[in-house]
Amino acid sequence: MKININSSIKKARYLYNHSKYKESKEILVSLLGENIDKKQSFMIFTFLGANFQELKEYEKAISFFKKALKIYEKAEVVSLGIYLCYVCLEEYDLAFEEIFRFLKSHKAEIYKDTLEELLTDVKSGSINDEDTIKTIQYYAKENDVKIDG
Repeated sequence: MKININSSIKKARYLYNHSKYKESKEILVSLLGENIDKKQSFMIFTFLGANFQELKEYEKAISFFKKALKIYEKAEVVSLGIYLCYVCLEEYDLAFEEIFRFLKSHKAEIYKDTLEELLTDVKSGSINDEDTIKTIQYYAKENDVKIDG
């Protein structure tokens, strides 16, 4: 029986949106061996990353998010997923590396909120590495995020 890839992705997205992460993941994993195009691959990898992130399997999430970025490097939400996974793993250097990697080549949209939060962390003293602070301030300025003080 031939699998309808798009309807399977749609069903997996529906399950994900209804917090049925394991069920969504199972459908998506079953599609990995199928003949799929780039757009479908991107969607499958992104949703697998998101499902694994919700299931707190952060290393697997990062792996799938990175596969999605290889297909479409401008996917800010995917980069944000990687950043958040590293934060959950308390791998802050890798989290900063990811946000800075993305912002080096692309303007922030979603990351503007993250930059604002990071500036708040700098102001409160939670972030105190001078190079990291300078880089956060640089990308905040480059992306029109207001810097206090």
